[in-house]
Amino acid sequence: MFAILLSTCVLITELMADPTPSAGLPPYEYVEIWNAAGHPVDLADWTLQCGRSGFTFGPCVMAPRAYLILCSETAAPWLAPFGPVHALWKSATQLTNDGQTVVLRDAGGVLQSSVSYDLTWYHDTRKKTGGWSLEWSADTAQARVAPGPADAAMWRASADPSGGTPGALNSWQVGTAVAQAALQVEPERFSPDGDGVSDEVTVHYVLPEADSRVDLVVFDRYGAPVRRLARDVMALREGAFVWDGCDGRGRTVPSGIYVIWFRTWHPSSGQTAVIRKPVAVSR
Repeated sequence: MFAILLSTCVLITELMADPTPSAGLPPYEYVEIWNAAGHPVDLADWTLQCGRSGFTFGPCVMAPRAYLILCSETAAPWLAPFGPVHALWKSATQLTNDGQTVVLRDAGGVLQSSVSYDLTWYHDTRKKTGGWSLEWSADTAQARVAPGPADAAMWRASADPSGGTPGALNSWQVGTAVAQAALQVEPERFSPDGDGVSDEVTVHYVLPEADSRVDLVVFDRYGAPVRRLARDVMALREGAFVWDGCDGRGRTVPSGIYVIWFRTWHPSSGQTAVIRKPVAVSR
């Protein structure tokens, strides 16, 4: 059951209930919500109920037409590079893998969004065993705010190669074919201090088609571009790029979590994929 009230302005749009084994995202649970209103919404004292556990929002304002990632305190720094984050719970685990009811209410107790999911919602036996989120799969943002009930047919496992799209438009709403590209970042934590040990990170890719084009950009945790490693490059089926931990001006970046953003598309087939991988810079 998925219920939307006519007065709804903030909706649950994605759930990562079983994050392991990871398909590419940080291995943490999250709930994504979306502000459908054309104005900011103050979430202070709103509540999120996950089964029998309830959580109250602290000071938090959502921008209009914006996403917010709800997660644990541990997960927050790892998910922050993908979009605005609000840490609601301490424990790493709050969502049950095989089904649960998640309810969002405003400060006055008015129901905003309620999702009762189960394993059948994945519509893919390969993805219901972990590492893939459940995404609201309406074709347009307008469909999200249509009054009346919707059912499991409106939800499915993410088609994004990373396993989910926290803080971004859901993969089933992109409107283009999704290529089965793969990306691996090694090591996941590196220290560009010139000591000869883990000074660089290597981004390995595998593409579904020859003669595909790629873009590769490093973003910081606030979503600002730090370094562009490739722009509209015609790539081999397999290859790698190296990031030395420097920004576009050659300065070593501060310690923290960064996101490797990789996009590939094929000019003829139109297949497109966007993959995001976190990497940690430490000293």
